[in-house]
Amino acid sequence: MSRINIETKSKNKMGGGFGMKQNLKFEKKVPVRAVGYLRVSIEPESNSVSLDMQREKIEAYAKAMGWELIRVYEDRDSGLDANRKMLKEMLSQEGIRKILIYRLDRFSRCLRDTLNLIHDVLRPKGIELTSIEPNFDSATPEGMFFMSIHGSVAEYEARLLGKRLTDCRLKAAKSRYAGGGIPYGFKVKDKALVESREEVEVLRKMRKLRQNSHLSYPQIARVLNDEGIPTRQGKKWNAGTVFVILKRSTYRTGRYRYGSSACQVSRIA
Repeated sequence: MSRINIETKSKNKMGGGFGMKQNLKFEKKVPVRAVGYLRVSIEPESNSVSLDMQREKIEAYAKAMGWELIRVYEDRDSGLDANRKMLKEMLSQEGIRKILIYRLDRFSRCLRDTLNLIHDVLRPKGIELTSIEPNFDSATPEGMFFMSIHGSVAEYEARLLGKRLTDCRLKAAKSRYAGGGIPYGFKVKDKALVESREEVEVLRKMRKLRQNSHLSYPQIARVLNDEGIPTRQGKKWNAGTVFVILKRSTYRTGRYRYGSSACQVSRIA
């Protein structure tokens, strides 16, 4: 709070003139400094809210409360993981009193992370977490009670959705490609893994260099690089990449595994 001193004179009752001086002190209220936090997930969500809508709600709320919104942080990541770039940067912000979120599940979908961040990070720095919809904050016992309830619901929804996605992918993997990294030597066509002619030739060359010429993995990588053969990403080969490719069981068994299920693919001799 800043103070402004204004000097005035009061009228002298006897002489009608001005006599003693008075110092009137007016206090100028400093607005609460706040930051906003937005998040959308990389995975589909049942009740996701766009970044633009979250920003609009946060800016309107801060304006209505007379708070100074100094920055809005934005993440595109899972709410089940607290290791998010902009979340960590926001938590290191100094000189703020409030963190504004549209909804608690935008801050985190893990109840333990939510409570730990509030108790161990925000409270020691005098920062309060405020949810707009529904409206509650971490400053009161009631607010913490509602945060525990909504945090539990958010985590349940996220883990249930994750289980459903995994179940669908595993079911699909029994008959066709359903996600995951595409093995070298294959490509996706009509939702199935089929041979990539160019990569198959490179793979066979690697095998011959290993089995017939008995070259080491670094030596195989050197041969490929010397012949100007790039990796799938257009980069140079290294021993680790060669090792992983040659050790993959898909080429020997003709089965591509996803979790506990697998789909049938061509064996590459």
